Amino acid sequence: MRAIFSQRNVALGVSALAHVLLALVLFSIVFVSRVGTLGTLITSEFSSNLENELSFVDSVGDSSDADASFISPSSLDDLELDRLLQDVAEVSSAVEGVDADEISDSIGDFTSSDPTQDLEAASGSLPFYTKKGAASGRTVAGRSKGAPGRQGDATKESEDAVERGLDWLARHQLPDGGWAFDLTQKDSNGREGACNGRCSNSTATSGGTETVNYKLFPNRTAATAVALLPFLGAGYTHTETNKYQKTVAAGVRFLQYNAQTNDEGEIDFRAGFTADGSAYIQALCVLVCCEAYEMTKDPNLKPLASGGLKKIENAQLADGGWRYYFPGDLNFHSNLHGDTSALGWQMLALKSGISAGFSVRPSVAYRAGNFLDLVVSKDSRTYKYKPDLEEKKATMWGTTAVGVLIREYLGWEPGDPRLDAGAKQIAAWVDSSDAIWQRAKKGARGEKTRANALTYYRDDRFVFNLYFAYYAALALHNYGGDLWKTRFAKLRELLVETQVRGNSLLGSCESGSWLFYDKYMNDGGRLLNTSLAILILETPYRYLPMYQ
Repeated sequence: MRAIFSQRNVALGVSALAHVLLALVLFSIVFVSRVGTLGTLITSEFSSNLENELSFVDSVGDSSDADASFISPSSLDDLELDRLLQDVAEVSSAVEGVDADEISDSIGDFTSSDPTQDLEAASGSLPFYTKKGAASGRTVAGRSKGAPGRQGDATKESEDAVERGLDWLARHQLPDGGWAFDLTQKDSNGREGACNGRCSNSTATSGGTETVNYKLFPNRTAATAVALLPFLGAGYTHTETNKYQKTVAAGVRFLQYNAQTNDEGEIDFRAGFTADGSAYIQALCVLVCCEAYEMTKDPNLKPLASGGLKKIENAQLADGGWRYYFPGDLNFHSNLHGDTSALGWQMLALKSGISAGFSVRPSVAYRAGNFLDLVVSKDSRTYKYKPDLEEKKATMWGTTAVGVLIREYLGWEPGDPRLDAGAKQIAAWVDSSDAIWQRAKKGARGEKTRANALTYYRDDRFVFNLYFAYYAALALHNYGGDLWKTRFAKLRELLVETQVRGNSLLGSCESGSWLFYDKYMNDGGRLLNTSLAILILETPYRYLPMYQ
């Protein structure tokens, strides 16, 4: 009995355990890459600990790869991979100083004395964990000279449209620094804005929709984040002197004022709103904080971004997706399925956080890739909304663009047949939108469908899937080549031509804005339409392309 617990044998036993754990970790990483998620270690400048900074599925579907099966959520806890890595580090420290010859005699040599070193190095090549696609080069001066990644894709006409759009946004900021989707809404102190409802807005005020009468989304932190993103995309920040410095600073202060910290150190930007769509609020506000921090290094934004990211991480569902609600919300329950749309915005926020230097658990990206495996078609051309939903291809425009973009973040590159198939499908849908627009310009109003609805116009507004166009532009920008050049030119010209024109000094309150009919966007009204249109036009310089 004493021989078993001798010093030599204890050291060898602990060493063996360390290497077994390391082997399991390496096996997990290899398996992860087979299901397409590529989640490994992440390095960062600082952690997301706020202590010193602020006083699901019942069944799963088949993987898109025939030779790779999805790991059941019951066998992979959300923190399992992270804890396993920690176990390796702790056991390795326990055997520090043990004679190397003794270890090699019983176990064999390993290439690294640090069990996590090779994994950390590997994570540096994964787009989700690096600054590939970062928000670099966003300066007002850089735009005038040709920002990195621009390559002539932004024209004088599109840049003029961006500036007109930003002017509209600035004119519709409320006195307390925030914005509202309802252009008749007063600010938190009961003061009216400059518009006071003089702009037509959405089907919430101008008529019905295909299914229900939408109401404008009531949350003002969401509206404020939506309005701030285009200013940041154009290089206007709150710390450098520019014509919109005060506008952006007031908006950032509004988000700061409405941020709430819970006992876990999470930052919640939803201002008490926990109904449908609340997850989008969090993602948009965190996206603003991360992008603004990356551009300015304002220390006041660091805890907000870090705590906001932490809440998003902790809200990920067992199937790897996100839904409209977060844990603790009234309508949240543990067996919720995620949806592709919610996943897209959360992953945009997390990717922006990593680009800004914050840490995100490696299992988050791993699980997100697993979710996409549940919603992708067998030919990889389309992504549906939810794993348990039967959909027609015609309804998958937006979710497919989201799926392709996030696959790029998770490591799929041009030349991969699966990514190529999705990118080509997106390009085909851009062609369809452009063909409708070209006919509409010649006076065509569309043909009656079986539901007696107009194809091209509704409520006197051009029918255009702006949500799809936003994600399509980002995905094709990363993809590059002819698909990006030719299709972005079509989106760019459509937006330039559909912007409301007029002299605001002569009373045209709508000048510089957009308002399409899009059943997925009607509750955001003219503010959401205008912000997304500007962001699409900013695509050539808003993010650096990932693979060029």
